[in-house]
Amino acid sequence: MTSVRDFLKARRQELQAELGPLEAKLSGLRRELDEIERAEKALGPVGVDEAFEMIFQRPMHTPAKGVLKEGTIKDFVVRVLSEKPDGLVAVDILARINKRFGTKYPRTSLSPQLSRLKNEGVLERHGVVWRLAKEKGSAVGPTEPVSSDGAGVGTQGGSSQLTPAGSTPVGSTAVRVELTDEDRKLL
Repeated sequence: MTSVRDFLKARRQELQAELGPLEAKLSGLRRELDEIERAEKALGPVGVDEAFEMIFQRPMHTPAKGVLKEGTIKDFVVRVLSEKPDGLVAVDILARINKRFGTKYPRTSLSPQLSRLKNEGVLERHGVVWRLAKEKGSAVGPTEPVSSDGAGVGTQGGSSQLTPAGSTPVGSTAVRVELTDEDRKLL
C-alpha cells in the first residue's frame, strides 16, 4: 500500500511530465507574440496603412530624391499635403498629422522636416503655405489664396495677378493651374 507521501510524489512527477511540453509550447507562443508586436510597431500607428489605401488609390506624389520611410514625420507630411493640393500652413499640417496618425509631435519636430523636404525637392513654400512640389507635366498651386485651414479665402477685387517666382505672395494672389488629362479624369 502506498503512503500519502508516495502518492503526492508520484502525482508531482506526472504533472511535471505534462507541464514540460506545455511550457515549451507556451514559450514558443510568447516568442511569436513578441514578433507580432514588433511587426505591429514597425507598421506605425493603428490604421495608418488601411486609411492611406482607402484615401489614395494611386500615389499622388513621388519624392524627387530617394524614398520616404513609411511612418516618419516626413512621410506623414507628404500624405497630409497629398490631400490638400492648395497646401497648408505648418501649424495645420502638424495638427492634421497628430490627429490622423495618433501622434503627438511638437511644433519643433515639424519645422526641420519641412525644410528638409523642401531641400529634397518634395515640397514648395509659398509665403507661409507649404505644398507638394510641382511634378512634370502639371502645375500645382492654389487657384486662390489659402487660409490657415487650407480653405480658399477669395480674391480681393477680382485680381488674378500671378506672383513672380521666388517672391512671397502679399494680399490676394491667384495662380493658374494647368491640369493633365490624367488629373482631369480624377475630377
